[in-house]
Amino acid sequence: MTVDINSEPVLRPDLLPIENHYYSVSRKQQLFSVSLYLILIFLATGLIQLTDNQVIKTLSLGFYFPGSGFLNWAGNGNPDQLIYVAASILTVFVFTLAVIFWLATGNVVLPFLIWIGAAIMAGIHSYSNPTSDPAHSWQSAETYAPLFCLSLVLFLFAILIVRHSKHLKKGKLLNHRTDNQISNSLKLYKNHVNEKPKIFKDELGLEDLQIMRLLLDRALQPLDQFNGFESNDQFQSGAIRYQLNFMSYALSLAQSVHTPAFKGYLTTAQKNLILKQQDYKIWSYWKYENLWGNFKLGSDPIPHENIMYTGFVAAQICYFEAINKSNSFTKNGDFTCLNKSGKAYPYSLHEIIELLKTQYITAKYGLLACEPNWIYPLCNFITASALRTYDTTQGSSHWNEIKTLFKHHLETEFIRPDGEIVPFRSSYTGFAAPQIGGAIMQSFPCLFLNMIFPDIAERQWEIFRYKLRNQDLRQMCWPIDVGNYKFTRASSYTATAAAAVEFGDTGLANELMELLDDECPKQTIHNVCHREHSSLWAHSLELMARCGKKDAFRKLAIHKTQDKKKPFIKEIQYPQILVAKAIYENNTLSMVLYPGETPGIFPLKIGNLAPNSNYKVLTKTSQVVRSDHKGDITLNLPIHHRTEINFIQENEY
Repeated sequence: MTVDINSEPVLRPDLLPIENHYYSVSRKQQLFSVSLYLILIFLATGLIQLTDNQVIKTLSLGFYFPGSGFLNWAGNGNPDQLIYVAASILTVFVFTLAVIFWLATGNVVLPFLIWIGAAIMAGIHSYSNPTSDPAHSWQSAETYAPLFCLSLVLFLFAILIVRHSKHLKKGKLLNHRTDNQISNSLKLYKNHVNEKPKIFKDELGLEDLQIMRLLLDRALQPLDQFNGFESNDQFQSGAIRYQLNFMSYALSLAQSVHTPAFKGYLTTAQKNLILKQQDYKIWSYWKYENLWGNFKLGSDPIPHENIMYTGFVAAQICYFEAINKSNSFTKNGDFTCLNKSGKAYPYSLHEIIELLKTQYITAKYGLLACEPNWIYPLCNFITASALRTYDTTQGSSHWNEIKTLFKHHLETEFIRPDGEIVPFRSSYTGFAAPQIGGAIMQSFPCLFLNMIFPDIAERQWEIFRYKLRNQDLRQMCWPIDVGNYKFTRASSYTATAAAAVEFGDTGLANELMELLDDECPKQTIHNVCHREHSSLWAHSLELMARCGKKDAFRKLAIHKTQDKKKPFIKEIQYPQILVAKAIYENNTLSMVLYPGETPGIFPLKIGNLAPNSNYKVLTKTSQVVRSDHKGDITLNLPIHHRTEINFIQENEY
């Protein structure tokens, strides 16, 4: 499917702060990293030239690149020449795997252990064979190895310079449009805002509720149970903690938009998902990453640069408390991580937020590492949204204290001159990863970016939409579900759709949902909807796309819930009754209910009413009920299909 786009989007003049990239922290760190490597090459070359000791020569040769020490025996006269060449190639291969493992787990030690270990092994081999035939050695390795390394450095620098020049050129083209070009351009996604949306409605539909049930069934089980969760690994995007995060985000968004006057099982589910994050199996990974990434002992996951846990959990709590006007995690110990030995790490939401703010103030790159060494903008957008939401609910100013520095470094270090968001960057080396991940890496971050910098978010979404012109939408989406690593585009479709809905881009969202239905058809069993091979993470994002609307996530962060006493659904039986709508406005509690399993008559408690007062219940008929001295009313309602109910205080009717 090709997106039907024939014109360029409207982009503001001076769109991208290109000049900031010339003096970035990452550029200086890159030069420092390369300088260290060049120093290593010169030291190794000096040792080789200054000594006749074959062991030292071999050991020094091994420092040029992983496995280069084995080339000492790659001479033409050596009958085992191919074995030593193979050993060198194998070392490079294992080193590459170690770098991938470093990326996946933050293990910065392993690549260097392999590199140094191979050099030492070559030196030991030389020591063990002092009488080896000189003809067996490859004397030219002492010349070719450093030349190869220097050529490789120059080649990589040439690639970086050429790529950077292309990025600058693209950025300047975007920044220097004429007014006439801008005024005559087609507003791509903004045209779609006026379309009748297929996704957003003023209430949740039956299919939406069936997808929600997939999340609720898992969230409402006992805290120590994780039935139905996907246990792939605990280091990368397939970790259970991310399933807990995004299930909670989706339920928070659904409650905020469609059921703000409903507590009951929806509130319980969100709280359970937060409390499940305390389970040792969720955060036990940190003791390893802290050791091999930060070179520190200790398993406490909260204090230092672990925002893939702390920042994401803080967002869970902040969204939950903002919607429910809750203070469930305000005291020390309300969120406590307990390890197997019984050691407890007690925190409050306030302490977590303070720690995050302090780290941001001192962060070299302005953004924090999600795990040792690796800085992901998306993770920082989620973390920053937690600070922004916390300030809204608590009246504090944590976000205001860091946002200027955060914005500067975001524009300088993590958005390229051509407007592309950098997927992630190494804080140790300064180098960024290539643009992997397809559309999701540019589209999805905009969802959370809209909560903290709506101007930048809108700009990034316009740039993303611009790059979709005449592109095959399906091919731009990553073919691997990042939630379970299976070969399906479910997570790419749903993540981009969720962001599109946030920007009112219902045209694109509808296309993505159609692709999702075509490639990952729904299966409904016992009124629970599931897409085969799609991750729980993708199902959560689908619910976000279905229940969101323009700026819904942003409003969650910046609009403080009024403290005015309002009626709400207090208790309801799950899954006997599913709440599709619960909104109190104009002195009316409007509800839409569905039977979750079989039709019947079920109790529903409404709370926060005026004590001992009369209320009218309007369905197809009308009846008058009276609240008790606590301000509660329990109704026994026949729920056989979609049931619409209006609940009004009698003297207001």
